[in-house]
Amino acid sequence: MIYCSACGKEVNEYNWTLETAATFSDGDKTCPTLLLLLLESLDDPKKYEDYQLVCPHCHEKVRLKLLPLPERKALLNYLREVGEEYLFERF
Repeated sequence: MIYCSACGKEVNEYNWTLETAATFSDGDKTCPTLLLLLLESLDDPKKYEDYQLVCPHCHEKVRLKLLPLPERKALLNYLREVGEEYLFERF
């Protein structure tokens, strides 16, 4: 569950991915999974700090740097559950 700094609600990673893709994807311009962005942000916090996401609950655009990052262990456990092929999907 990822906390939205705009509305204060927690929403699952998959729905963040879908809502962001529904807003920003167009033709061959697609969005990566939020899981990939979160994992890469743990390694390099500045890489995606201005990347905009869309909260599936309040539908507000939120910069990735405003979301509290989950711990790496929790993200890796989630990755094991969803499968590594999901990590590199584009929506």
